[in-house]
Order: sequence, then C-alpha cells, then structure tokens
Amino acid sequence: MMWHRLRKRVGTAALMAAAAGSGFGCGSDKASPPAGTVKSASPNGGAAKSAGSAANPAPNATGTATSANKPTAAPSSSDAKAPGPKTPKPPKKKSRYQKLEQEDIDKLVKPQLVDETIAHPPFRGPYGPSLNTVVVLTKKKSEDIGGFVLVERDGKVKKTALPILQESWPGVSVEAMGFVAECDGDKVEELVVISKHRSASGVATVASIIDFDGGSFRKLENVETLAANAKTVGDVRAVLKARTFIMRVDGVPVRVLPTLTPPVVTTRLEKLMGVKANATDTEVTFDYTEKQGREPAQFTFSFNDTKVLQKIVVGAAGEESDSKARNPTAAKLASWLDKAANAKKDGTKTTWTYKQWLFELDESKTADGDNYTMTITPQR
Repeated sequence: MMWHRLRKRVGTAALMAAAAGSGFGCGSDKASPPAGTVKSASPNGGAAKSAGSAANPAPNATGTATSANKPTAAPSSSDAKAPGPKTPKPPKKKSRYQKLEQEDIDKLVKPQLVDETIAHPPFRGPYGPSLNTVVVLTKKKSEDIGGFVLVERDGKVKKTALPILQESWPGVSVEAMGFVAECDGDKVEELVVISKHRSASGVATVASIIDFDGGSFRKLENVETLAANAKTVGDVRAVLKARTFIMRVDGVPVRVLPTLTPPVVTTRLEKLMGVKANATDTEVTFDYTEKQGREPAQFTFSFNDTKVLQKIVVGAAGEESDSKARNPTAAKLASWLDKAANAKKDGTKTTWTYKQWLFELDESKTADGDNYTMTITPQR
C-alpha cells in the first residue's frame, strides 16, 4: 500500500533512480540504459548524472562495481609526465685560428700591402714565430700568390715574407687556407694553401705547404708532391694520415711518414729516445747498445741529395747484431705486420706492403751467423 502511494506521488521512474543510487538492484519491465550514458534529467530537477560515473559506478550482477564499467578518465595536466630538462649541447671548441676583424685589417694589414691585394681573409693564431701571428695571403700584380706574416711586439710590427706559393697563372685564386700538423713529422703546424688556376687542360688545383724552420718560411716540396691530388685542406690531412705508421723502439712510439727530413729525424728522435744521433746530410743513425737498461736497437734513415727519405734500415747493433734476439724492434714490426698486412715469403725474405710502404725482412744465414734486418722503403 505504502509503495503504491509513493508511486502515485512521485512516479515509478523516480523511485527506480533512487533505488539505483542507494546501491540496491531493482528490476523493471524496461531495459536499463547502458552504463556510461547520461540521463536527460535527475529526480530533483538538477544537473544530469551519469549512471556509471567514477563516483558511483554501475553494479554488476552481484551488486559489486567492476572496473570494466568504470569510464576511463582523461589524464589531467598534473598527471602527464613532464619532459625532463634538455641537456645543453657542449659549446663548440673555439679554433686557435681566428679570422681578423675588419678593423684590424684596416689598421694592421692594409698599411703593409705593396703592389698587391688580399687574396684570402687573414687569420691570427699560433703559427711560426708567435702565438698571435697574423697570416696574410696576397695576389701580386704579376698574378703570383704570396703573402707575409705580421708579429706585434712592444708596440712594433715585424713583417716576414712568405715564399711564392703559386706562380702567375691565368685566373689564379686562393680557395682555402688552413693549418696541418705532422706534415714533416715535427708536430709543428704548417700552413696549407689551396689555390686554383686555369691551364691548357682545364682548372688545376694546387696545394702549397709552408713550414717555419725557426728563422724563415720555406715550402715543403716533398709534402706538396705527396699531396699533388689534394683538393682541400682536409685532403692533405687524409693523405698524410694514410701514409703514416708507428714504429716502437724500446716501447717509445716513433711516428714515421715519407716526408721526414734529416733535421726533423735528428731533433725529434734525440728528444724522444734520449740518445744522440750520428747524423750527416744524407744519413741519420741511432744506436742504443751503449745505453744501459734499453733494448738493443740500431736504425738508419737514408736520404737523397734533396733530403727526400729513401729508406729506413732497422738492424740490431753489437757483436750479435744479426740475431733476432738482438733486434727486438724489427721482430715487433714483423709481428705487427703479420696482423696488419698480407705477408709474402720468398726463401729467407718476407715482404709486406702497408700504407704504401714496403717492408722487407731478411732472415738469411751467413758464415758469421744469423741475419735479421728489416728494410722499409716508401712507395711513391
């Protein structure tokens, strides 16, 4: 009776909604709206509610709310994973050589020009006689490419001429300039200039390499010959790297390249090894048998009259100089070459070709005993 009266006053739909909101299941002759749908009106005339809201999930058959019936809520901005701080890129390493500002060009360079024009933006850096040398390349009226360096000391400017890099050719121009170390094995950076000119066969590119020998500047013609096909400063570096190998003498790495000269070999190896060399204009010999605690070793660098390296002979010294035990430098070279290159054996001789160097090991026997000598020849 009471139910009948209530139904009469408020209506069946309102009572059904109230029962569902209290968590009790009530049957009906009409299908219930699917969970998650929005009813058009609430019993009290307020805002519409969701039958399957997160605060009031729709019950399953046992009266227990299931996660399947819960609508998936959109993540709030506070729930979203904030991106971490960006790792700043490391600053680019500043080059030791910097282009000269126009103010310095006007003040320092232009007053030094004599019947010539600037052929390439001047640079300042640690080249030649100073850590702040200004390098200027110029094109003369004769179409020659040359230049000079400027060093400021005590308020005065000293000018030193560079050699002619490129003699007069039609349309000659400087394409690039840079600095490359280890051109002749002395670790000092040399000036590399790439220039172009017109020739009978078309446009030719020439790499000029300028070395400072402590008092003046000179062209390294043997390096220029080696880099004859270089088109860029990077090409010059690549050519030199491709022709360099390391020879270890008593654990000390000795960098060997075909552009070595007698003065460089003498000065650098004396400093590296701590042993004086027996040097002439065409031959530099090192002997370590007289230094206690060192592996026995003797090697000779031979040059022609124009100071171009011809060969290196690695042979032991002393009374047993021909034995393998007395020539560990050659033995280690042979062991390394077996891994780095293909060996060719011909009787008592073994040869390897590596980075355009020919290595020949002689293991012949003589009446005086065993021979164990390595001869290294640059292939040009």
